[in-house]
Amino acid sequence: MDHSQKPMSESFYAEGVARMNEEGIAMAKRIIAFMQRNVPKLTSMDRVERKKYILQENPEFETFAQVHPIVYEYISTEQIFNVNAFKRYVRAVFGRPKTAEEQRLVAQDKKNMYYIKNKQYALYYKYLLQETNPHGNQADINNAYQETVDAMNASTKEMLERYEEAQKKAQIVEENFSQEKRTELVELLMQRLQEQSND
Repeated sequence: MDHSQKPMSESFYAEGVARMNEEGIAMAKRIIAFMQRNVPKLTSMDRVERKKYILQENPEFETFAQVHPIVYEYISTEQIFNVNAFKRYVRAVFGRPKTAEEQRLVAQDKKNMYYIKNKQYALYYKYLLQETNPHGNQADINNAYQETVDAMNASTKEMLERYEEAQKKAQIVEENFSQEKRTELVELLMQRLQEQSND
Protein backbone atom coordinates (compact mmCIF):
# COMPACT_ATOMS: atom_id res chain seq x y z
CA MET A 1 0.00 0.00 0.00
CA ASP A 2 1.26 3.46 -0.89
CA HIS A 3 1.41 5.44 2.38
CA SER A 4 2.06 8.71 0.56
CA GLN A 5 -1.63 8.93 -0.39
CA LYS A 6 -4.12 10.26 2.12
CA PRO A 7 -7.06 8.01 2.91
CA MET A 8 -10.01 8.87 0.70
CA SER A 9 -12.02 10.47 3.51
CA GLU A 10 -9.18 12.83 4.45
CA SER A 11 -8.69 13.99 0.87
CA PHE A 12 -12.46 14.27 0.41
CA TYR A 13 -12.74 16.56 3.44
CA ALA A 14 -9.59 18.52 2.53
CA GLU A 15 -10.91 19.17 -0.98
CA GLY A 16 -14.30 20.12 0.41
CA VAL A 17 -12.75 22.55 2.88
CA ALA A 18 -10.60 24.14 0.16
CA ARG A 19 -13.64 24.59 -2.09
CA MET A 20 -15.82 25.84 0.76
CA ASN A 21 -13.13 28.36 1.76
CA GLU A 22 -12.71 29.65 -1.77
CA GLU A 23 -16.44 29.98 -2.45
CA GLY A 24 -17.26 31.21 1.05
CA ILE A 25 -14.62 33.93 1.12
CA ALA A 26 -15.66 35.14 -2.33
CA MET A 27 -19.32 35.26 -1.25
CA ALA A 28 -18.49 37.01 2.04
CA LYS A 29 -16.60 39.67 0.09
CA ARG A 30 -19.61 40.13 -2.21
CA ILE A 31 -21.91 40.56 0.79
CA ILE A 32 -19.54 43.12 2.32
CA ALA A 33 -19.30 44.98 -1.02
CA PHE A 34 -23.11 45.09 -1.27
CA MET A 35 -23.32 46.42 2.29
CA GLN A 36 -20.72 49.10 1.58
CA ARG A 37 -22.69 50.25 -1.47
CA ASN A 38 -25.87 50.46 0.62
CA VAL A 39 -24.65 51.96 3.90
CA PRO A 40 -27.32 54.71 4.17
CA LYS A 41 -30.18 52.27 3.61
CA LEU A 42 -28.75 49.55 5.90
CA THR A 43 -27.92 51.85 8.82
CA SER A 44 -31.58 52.85 9.09
CA MET A 45 -32.55 49.20 9.68
CA ASP A 46 -32.41 47.04 12.78
CA ARG A 47 -30.42 43.79 12.75
CA VAL A 48 -33.28 41.56 11.64
CA GLU A 49 -34.46 43.92 8.91
CA ARG A 50 -30.88 44.27 7.63
CA LYS A 51 -30.36 40.50 7.41
CA LYS A 52 -33.65 40.06 5.54
CA TYR A 53 -33.08 43.00 3.22
CA ILE A 54 -29.64 41.78 2.15
CA LEU A 55 -31.08 38.38 1.24
CA GLN A 56 -34.14 39.84 -0.49
CA GLU A 57 -31.96 42.03 -2.67
CA ASN A 58 -29.43 39.24 -3.30
CA PRO A 59 -31.01 35.76 -3.43
CA GLU A 60 -27.60 34.35 -4.40
CA PHE A 61 -26.44 35.05 -0.81
CA GLU A 62 -29.09 32.67 0.59
CA THR A 63 -26.97 29.51 0.36
CA PHE A 64 -24.08 31.18 2.17
CA ALA A 65 -26.46 32.35 4.91
CA GLN A 66 -27.86 28.82 5.27
CA VAL A 67 -24.50 27.01 5.28
CA HIS A 68 -22.72 29.58 7.47
CA PRO A 69 -25.48 31.28 9.49
CA ILE A 70 -23.16 32.54 12.23
CA VAL A 71 -20.74 34.02 9.69
CA TYR A 72 -23.62 35.71 7.87
CA GLU A 73 -24.91 36.99 11.21
CA TYR A 74 -21.59 38.67 12.02
CA ILE A 75 -21.20 40.11 8.52
CA SER A 76 -24.75 41.45 8.18
CA THR A 77 -25.26 42.73 11.72
CA GLU A 78 -21.79 43.61 13.00
CA GLN A 79 -19.93 44.16 9.70
CA ILE A 80 -17.25 41.73 10.95
CA PHE A 81 -15.49 39.19 8.77
CA ASN A 82 -12.03 37.73 9.09
CA VAL A 83 -10.64 35.42 6.41
CA ASN A 84 -8.40 33.47 8.80
CA ALA A 85 -11.19 32.98 11.34
CA PHE A 86 -13.45 31.77 8.53
CA LYS A 87 -10.85 29.29 7.26
CA ARG A 88 -10.29 27.90 10.76
CA TYR A 89 -14.04 27.64 11.33
CA VAL A 90 -14.62 25.81 8.04
CA ARG A 91 -11.75 23.42 8.72
CA ALA A 92 -13.01 22.68 12.25
CA VAL A 93 -16.67 22.28 11.35
CA PHE A 94 -16.59 20.78 7.86
CA GLY A 95 -13.09 19.32 7.66
CA ARG A 96 -13.87 15.98 9.25
CA PRO A 97 -16.74 13.56 9.68
CA LYS A 98 -18.81 13.76 12.85
CA THR A 99 -17.08 12.16 15.81
CA ALA A 100 -18.41 8.92 17.27
CA GLU A 101 -19.60 10.92 20.29
CA GLU A 102 -21.49 13.42 18.11
CA GLN A 103 -23.07 10.58 16.14
CA ARG A 104 -24.08 8.83 19.36
CA LEU A 105 -25.62 12.01 20.77
CA VAL A 106 -27.65 12.68 17.62
CA ALA A 107 -28.75 9.03 17.41
CA GLN A 108 -29.83 9.22 21.06
CA ASP A 109 -31.86 12.40 20.50
CA LYS A 110 -31.96 14.48 17.31
CA LYS A 111 -32.30 17.63 19.43
CA ASN A 112 -28.65 17.21 20.40
CA MET A 113 -27.77 18.48 16.93
CA TYR A 114 -28.76 21.97 18.13
CA TYR A 115 -26.21 21.76 20.95
CA ILE A 116 -23.50 20.55 18.56
CA LYS A 117 -24.30 23.49 16.26
CA ASN A 118 -24.11 25.88 19.22
CA LYS A 119 -20.53 24.76 19.87
CA GLN A 120 -19.70 25.24 16.20
CA TYR A 121 -21.19 28.74 16.12
CA ALA A 122 -19.35 29.70 19.31
CA LEU A 123 -16.18 28.34 17.75
CA TYR A 124 -16.43 30.95 14.99
CA TYR A 125 -16.77 33.64 17.66
CA LYS A 126 -13.67 32.24 19.39
CA TYR A 127 -11.70 32.28 16.15
CA LEU A 128 -12.79 35.86 15.47
CA LEU A 129 -11.52 36.87 18.89
CA GLN A 130 -8.23 35.06 18.39
CA GLU A 131 -7.63 36.43 14.89
CA THR A 132 -8.59 40.02 15.69
CA ASN A 133 -6.75 39.99 19.06
CA PRO A 134 -3.62 37.93 18.37
CA HIS A 135 -2.04 38.96 21.66
CA GLY A 136 -5.25 38.47 23.66
CA ASN A 137 -5.32 36.33 26.77
CA GLN A 138 -6.16 32.78 25.64
CA ALA A 139 -7.81 31.97 28.97
CA ASP A 140 -10.14 34.96 28.55
CA ILE A 141 -10.94 33.91 24.99
CA ASN A 142 -11.66 30.34 26.11
CA ASN A 143 -13.91 31.68 28.89
CA ALA A 144 -15.77 33.87 26.37
CA TYR A 145 -16.18 30.81 24.14
CA GLN A 146 -17.57 28.70 27.00
CA GLU A 147 -19.88 31.49 28.15
CA THR A 148 -21.19 31.78 24.60
CA VAL A 149 -21.80 28.02 24.38
CA ASP A 150 -23.56 28.06 27.77
CA ALA A 151 -25.77 31.02 26.82
CA MET A 152 -26.68 29.48 23.46
CA ASN A 153 -27.42 26.12 25.09
CA ALA A 154 -29.67 27.76 27.69
CA SER A 155 -31.53 29.61 24.92
CA THR A 156 -31.83 26.40 22.88
CA LYS A 157 -33.12 24.45 25.88
CA GLU A 158 -35.76 27.12 26.52
CA MET A 159 -36.78 27.18 22.85
CA LEU A 160 -37.08 23.38 22.70
CA GLU A 161 -39.11 23.30 25.93
CA ARG A 162 -41.51 25.94 24.55
CA TYR A 163 -41.79 24.03 21.28
CA GLU A 164 -42.56 20.75 23.09
CA GLU A 165 -45.14 22.47 25.29
CA ALA A 166 -46.81 24.03 22.24
CA GLN A 167 -46.87 20.62 20.54
CA LYS A 168 -48.49 19.04 23.61
CA LYS A 169 -51.11 21.80 23.74
CA ALA A 170 -51.85 21.39 20.05
CA GLN A 171 -52.20 17.64 20.48
CA ILE A 172 -54.60 18.10 23.42
CA VAL A 173 -56.67 20.59 21.39
CA GLU A 174 -56.70 18.17 18.45
CA GLU A 175 -57.73 15.26 20.68
CA ASN A 176 -60.47 17.33 22.32
CA PHE A 177 -61.64 18.53 18.92
CA SER A 178 -61.68 14.96 17.62
CA GLN A 179 -63.64 13.78 20.66
CA GLU A 180 -66.14 16.64 20.25
CA LYS A 181 -66.54 15.82 16.56
CA ARG A 182 -67.10 12.14 17.34
CA THR A 183 -69.72 13.07 19.94
CA GLU A 184 -71.42 15.40 17.45
CA LEU A 185 -71.42 12.72 14.76
CA VAL A 186 -72.86 10.12 17.13
CA GLU A 187 -75.56 12.56 18.22
CA LEU A 188 -76.35 13.46 14.60
CA LEU A 189 -76.50 9.79 13.65
CA MET A 190 -78.78 9.04 16.60
CA GLN A 191 -81.00 11.97 15.66
CA ARG A 192 -81.30 10.79 12.04
CA LEU A 193 -82.00 7.23 13.15
CA GLN A 194 -84.70 8.58 15.48
CA GLU A 195 -86.20 10.65 12.64
CA GLN A 196 -86.19 7.62 10.33
CA SER A 197 -87.87 5.43 12.91
CA ASN A 198 -90.58 8.10 13.43
CA ASP A 199 -91.35 8.17 9.68
